[in-house]
Amino acid sequence: MDSQTSADTVEGGAAVGALSYAFMKTLTDHKNQTYQQLLQHLRQILKKNYSQKPQLSSSHRINTNHKFIM
Repeated sequence: MDSQTSADTVEGGAAVGALSYAFMKTLTDHKNQTYQQLLQHLRQILKKNYSQKPQLSSSHRINTNHKFIM
């Protein structure tokens, strides 16, 4: 959430941001997912060790059932 502080972690011997790590892991593990699934996967990873709760925000309306494409 916008009011939360970002968490840091160590993965593979390197210091990384917890959300950055979760985002990369989610993209690697789930090649074909919607925005909604992406958010659910991020929350599943982070809730194990962190109080940080990701959310999506946009300057325009998006359909969260559309595929997330990078």
